[in-house]
Amino acid sequence: MVPMMAMVAFAIDYGYLLKTRAALQRAADAAALAAVRNLVPSANGTQNLAAVRATVLQYARANIAEIALFSVLDADIKIGRYDPKTVYANFTILDDGILDTVRVTLRRDTQANSPVSLFFARVIGINTRPVNATATAVLQKASILPPGADVLPFSIPKAKWVATSPGSIWSVYADNT
Repeated sequence: MVPMMAMVAFAIDYGYLLKTRAALQRAADAAALAAVRNLVPSANGTQNLAAVRATVLQYARANIAEIALFSVLDADIKIGRYDPKTVYANFTILDDGILDTVRVTLRRDTQANSPVSLFFARVIGINTRPVNATATAVLQKASILPPGADVLPFSIPKAKWVATSPGSIWSVYADNT
């Protein structure tokens, strides 16, 4: 009976650790995806890295309910440019060029947010375990279409599109002109 109880206790603690890791992974995925959108350069070509970091923190806190003021270390937010040569092995983020990648690590360990408390493992002297999750998002650039391409943009009325000569330059403003 004692070994059976030990296995049940192990299963409960292990299941709780997996649940916590899954929650961290979901939050890291959401934070990275939301933050990478802030890397779109402004009209003058600048990128707002403070907005990227603020978005990571906002989404991490919104997606992790059990810790009221969930913190993300600055070192756990990596912003850079991905190296396409390493996309399938040892994904590398470079520090030069136009930044297009956000890597977020969310942690519950001695460095941030306290380790996960266990239930039954305390009997054998294991009170807590560290858990972390990492997510990476890359802002992919759209391909440029040549003038006269047979693509109908959805934001332009069809009659205007048909009446426009090939090679025309379009401008879109906030007032939809």
